[in-house]
Order: sequence, then C-alpha cells, then structure tokens
Amino acid sequence: MAGMNLFAMGFLVGVGSAAPGVSGGSMAIGFGIYERMVGILTDFRKKIRSELGFLVPLSMGIVAGVVVFLLGLSFLFDRYEFFMRFLFAGVMLGTFPSVYSASVAQGYKGHYPIIFIVSMLISLFGYRAIGGSFGSQITPIIAFVCGIIIGVGTIIPGVSSSAVLMALGLYKPLISAMAKFEILVIIPVIVGFVIAVVSLLRVVKWMFEMCHGEISFVLFGLLGSSVAAIVPRIEKIDLPLLIAVALFISGAIASYLFGKMMAQKSCD
Repeated sequence: MAGMNLFAMGFLVGVGSAAPGVSGGSMAIGFGIYERMVGILTDFRKKIRSELGFLVPLSMGIVAGVVVFLLGLSFLFDRYEFFMRFLFAGVMLGTFPSVYSASVAQGYKGHYPIIFIVSMLISLFGYRAIGGSFGSQITPIIAFVCGIIIGVGTIIPGVSSSAVLMALGLYKPLISAMAKFEILVIIPVIVGFVIAVVSLLRVVKWMFEMCHGEISFVLFGLLGSSVAAIVPRIEKIDLPLLIAVALFISGAIASYLFGKMMAQKSCD
C-alpha cells in the first residue's frame, strides 16, 4: 500500500478512535488492515524492520487523526452533535461490505448469522444498561481507567470506547482535558492504553487463529450495534433531519468507495 493511502486510513482510524460511537478497530477491519496490525504488534521485534513502510505512515495518520479531532472536530461535536452522529454512523455503515468479506474470507457457515444477531442484541442491551455514574471530574485514576477503555476499543473492533466514555459521562471532560494538553490526564491515559493493548493483543490474535469466522461475526455484530447506538432519537421530520440523513448517506457512500478502493489496491 502506498504511504499516502496508509496515512489516510490511519487518519480515519484515529478519528474513529476519538469520535463518539465510532470504533477505531472497526474502521481498521473495514479497511482490511486490522489483522496485519495485530500480527505486527504481537511479533514486534521480528517484524519491525520489514514492516516500517506500513507502520510509519499508518501511525502518523492515526496520531494526526486523533489530534485533528481533539482540536477541530470536537468543536463541531459540541455545536453540531446531531449532524456529526449521523455522519459517523454512515461512515461505519459503509464499512459493512468490507467487514463481511473479511469475515467470510475463510469460508461461510450457517450459524454465522445467528452469532451476528446475538452479538448485536447483547451489545445493544449493554449500551442501554451503562449509566453515567463516575461524575465529570477527570482525576489521574479516572484518566488511567479511560486509557484502558480506549485500549480495549482500539484492539477489539466494534467496541466503541468513545461511546462507553460518553455513557459514563467522561467523554467531554476527557476530550477537553486532552485538548488542553493537561499532563496529569494525558500520561495516565497513555499508560492505561498501553497496558490494555499489550494485555489483549496476543489473546485477540489467538482467538482469530482458533475460530476466525465466529470471532469475526461477533465483532460484526458489535459493529452493527455501534451504528444503531450512535444514531440520535428521531422526534420529528424536519429540515435538520433531512440534512442529517444526507450526511449519513454521504458518509456511507464515501466510506464504502474508500474501502473498495483500498481492497482493490491491496490485491494489486
């Protein structure tokens, strides 16, 4: 993959990791880079030299996506959250064809749809069951917990760490603190993130190797529930709703075409 394409994918994964209701891991699966990322990180010492051309532009894109979101898109979410939620829901929906193709890459089995439905229903119930009970003050300990949540959402596709943080009432104060570069928040977040990633990487890789299709459809169900959870409740049909639907459709089309283009390039 060309460096600019990897940077673009990394940018979207970074934005997806920071945006409410969006899973950076799901975006990585949709662009066909997730398993390669996990494989590199679990055998980092052996693969670092041969995969520098992949890791460097991708990592730069992820960092750029997170920073841009913190400094720019967070402004849009504060003022136009209704529209932005529809846009990102469309972006996630547009990755469905790529996710499905990756899920059946090693064959299709009749029980996969059941796994998908059960996974989606359970995760939807989980979204509704989570309540905001931590308060709004970001202490170093809470920042550490937030880092663990972000790490889990990054490694396990379909798990939207931002959606969990929103449900706990921690998303906006965390984003605000990080955008202001508060060290006592940023450092614990990074430590929690690293611990979560290192702890889960080998487990996730082993699960994919043992039962690729089943795990893929569990994650596919989580992705489906994330799309359903991020869309705001519709109370009336008016002009703002029509604009939001247009953004939803545009996001889905753009994401689908981008994923399709990346899949074609990876086969060349």
